[in-house]
Amino acid sequence: MGALAPSSARLAHRLAEVIPGDGDPTVVELGPGTGPVTSAIGRRLRGRGLHLALDTNAGLIAYLRTRHPDVVAYHTDAADLLDVLARHRLDTADVIISGLPWTLFRADVQATLLDRITTALHPTGVFTTFAYLNATPLQPARRFRRLLHQHFGEVLPTQTVWANFLPALTYVCRYPVPRTAGTGA
Repeated sequence: MGALAPSSARLAHRLAEVIPGDGDPTVVELGPGTGPVTSAIGRRLRGRGLHLALDTNAGLIAYLRTRHPDVVAYHTDAADLLDVLARHRLDTADVIISGLPWTLFRADVQATLLDRITTALHPTGVFTTFAYLNATPLQPARRFRRLLHQHFGEVLPTQTVWANFLPALTYVCRYPVPRTAGTGA
């Protein structure tokens, strides 16, 4: 876990509001932690679609499976996103929501994960994640923002969610630019 405290209800709602209000979307949640965003996703889906969650912490996945039996939860790394979709005979997801601690990752890990996310995201899909406001001036956060702009045609930072510990903003990213591993393209 990379958070000091679970996401607030307001931050969770902000992340989940990118989910379409109709149809049966496939939503992938990376790093669900203790589940506040999972709950917001469930409220937004209202029993529609497919909600997949990936986390490396076995205890958190067990907790999530108990608390949210409608979520298909995997004890695996976010980098295994494409394999998880393949298990469900899916090539892409409509929405990918991340609670991953991006600023704690090395540059190569950030890039690899974003490569997987853009490959897994439907061309009309949306990726959203958050950043703590106090960390945005730090080098890993600046690098992550540059990578977002390299991986998406549109990156929209939102207004600050002050009702969160720590205050945070979200990034809403559209028009994924899939990159072929090893090409640097």
